[in-house]
Amino acid sequence: MKRILLIPYVLLTLSIVAQPSIMETNRDPYKWIFGASWNVIDDNGNPFTKLVDMSGSWNYHYFPTRLCAEKYMYNHWSWEMAAAFNKYYSSKLINQETGHSGFNVNADFNFKYSFNSAKMKNRKRFDPYFSMGLGGTFRTSLEIPVNVNFNLNLGTNYWLTNRWGLQLQTSGKIGLFPEILLTNANYLQHSFGVIYKYDPRGSKAKSSFDRKKFHWTREKIRYKRRST
Repeated sequence: MKRILLIPYVLLTLSIVAQPSIMETNRDPYKWIFGASWNVIDDNGNPFTKLVDMSGSWNYHYFPTRLCAEKYMYNHWSWEMAAAFNKYYSSKLINQETGHSGFNVNADFNFKYSFNSAKMKNRKRFDPYFSMGLGGTFRTSLEIPVNVNFNLNLGTNYWLTNRWGLQLQTSGKIGLFPEILLTNANYLQHSFGVIYKYDPRGSKAKSSFDRKKFHWTREKIRYKRRST
């Protein structure tokens, strides 16, 4: 398990060290992405059944309780920090039992890979990705409330404009402490929310391009006047 957890970090290190000159010369498609999402906790204790048991197992609020920030790194890769809060309802199934109430607070650090091109001009509205990383969860409904988990995430962004989009994601949280895999610390988390792409260089790059184009056009007009 320790070797598996080292894989994303090794790949990240190799991609950064291998071609530093490319990182300096190529313009990144964005700097940051920020998001706010509704999130659902499915902690019914059935990892392979009742995956969409909305009435019996899904715990959620009617307002966004998950925040995330993503920083672009290099060649499809980015890293993400996320934190979420949710409440457990006694009527929901928690580890195959009802009658448990409390709350869930979790924080994650993930490495994300986008399947779309890293170049902005080739990026499409539909932007699927996967990510993996480590996180911590605090749950008042368990005998051992604090758990460390390994995250496996699948999701997609759908860009409505160049800046604003929607994000849909499903996460499998696998418990690493005090037990691995076959433990009641495992759970699923689904999220849906709004994301915003922030790039402080966007307006500057646009104005620079327009300025060069204007100078070229003006010189071309002067040349035509002299020739006539």
